[in-house]
Amino acid sequence: MPYVELTALYEKRNSGTTAEEIWRDIQGVVVPLYLCPSDGIPASGIGEGASSNYQACFGTGVLADGWNGMFRRNLTAEPSGGPPLRSADVTDGLSNTIAMSELLRGQGMMTERLRTIWNLPLSRSVASQSDELARACDQIPPDPTQSGYRGDPWGLGTPWITGDCGRGMYNHMLTPNRPSCYNGTHVATGVFTATSLHRGGVNALWGDGRVQFVSQDIDSLVWRHLGSRAGNIGGGL
Repeated sequence: MPYVELTALYEKRNSGTTAEEIWRDIQGVVVPLYLCPSDGIPASGIGEGASSNYQACFGTGVLADGWNGMFRRNLTAEPSGGPPLRSADVTDGLSNTIAMSELLRGQGMMTERLRTIWNLPLSRSVASQSDELARACDQIPPDPTQSGYRGDPWGLGTPWITGDCGRGMYNHMLTPNRPSCYNGTHVATGVFTATSLHRGGVNALWGDGRVQFVSQDIDSLVWRHLGSRAGNIGGGL
């Protein structure tokens, strides 16, 4: 935040006497820099905090490949995470690896297929079921609630402060503009997909700093390779 003229907001993290006070002070702050103008929905959900369209890539799916993207959970907050990554850890090369992309923010209603994280009725628990999980998510019908599906209508991008899967991070299990799903009751091993209202695809930020448009028709295996920092991916739809 200090690097993008948000020092005052950054310093608020030390302004409260309790974690709850700090959370309350920060989570509702709308940061225009974090919003894509093409999305168009309100930037703050009532009681849920302000949201963001831009998400960090955590790889190609935790179930099969672990946290193999440019970002992962902090080890101090989540034992299954890890220490900060260095550029040397990106052995595929920064110019060949996507660091961030975008998604459509949740709006509190399960009326849009791509703005909700859907609950799949069955969870998958072993690495060999990762592609099966992705296919099940991809087969979510156009009007999910009419087919009995339920989900998290605030889970995508809201609140931006959490930085968790779906709220601040996405993966490359499915190609752009497809659904997002929890793996049964499991969050980290779910499918969190890059989405946008741009015609035919999404914008992506590469590790070398360039931004490039990616077609939603990209080959799924190519998309997965772009989401991995070290080429260690499994499967391919």
